[in-house]
Amino acid sequence: EAGLLLALPHGRAAAQTLAQRTGAKVMEVPIPFGLCATDSFVMAAGEAAGREREARAAVEAGHAEVAPWLEWLIPRRFLFKRLGFAGDPWMMPGFVNIADTLGASVSTLVAYCRPLDHFTDECPLPVEPLWEPRVGVVPAQDLVRGIDLFVCNSALLREIGGLVRAVEFGYPSYGYHCCFDAPFLGYRGLLAFADRLSNAIGDPPGLLDS
Repeated sequence: EAGLLLALPHGRAAAQTLAQRTGAKVMEVPIPFGLCATDSFVMAAGEAAGREREARAAVEAGHAEVAPWLEWLIPRRFLFKRLGFAGDPWMMPGFVNIADTLGASVSTLVAYCRPLDHFTDECPLPVEPLWEPRVGVVPAQDLVRGIDLFVCNSALLREIGGLVRAVEFGYPSYGYHCCFDAPFLGYRGLLAFADRLSNAIGDPPGLLDS
């Protein structure tokens, strides 16, 4: 029997059903994608469980682990870069926060589903998402115009071809495989995800010669 249920966005209805059956308390939390959402996830869980002090310590430890690794990368690879993201809309706020953490900005957002009611009210975004685009209807060059890196799934990756640097991410993902732990959620997940973005962007021309 559960006394506390942490409900991610896609599981809110299921959590309410379980709560009715078990009497458990439901705490709605964001997908811990990016610093801000991970902080909120940890603090919400800690407060609901009566462990606020431990949660705050975990947040501080997470920030302390992340910061040194990003210090070198931000000015050399991410600063002022323009990014695009196509995928789960509930991960868009996290991606925007990741871009902001890295000194970049987001200029293109694409959702693989129909518009969600009240989504933009709950999750303010810098640009309006393009909802449920059909493959081939929106020209690939329009999707990636003006951006330095596009994060998308295998289907869209094939469509954009070599028009822009890209990172394969989300479902389906046919080309990217790991032989080691490579999370994208939580504090270490941010580092692993930033690592992939960084390697796709690469160093600016002439950096090694300076």
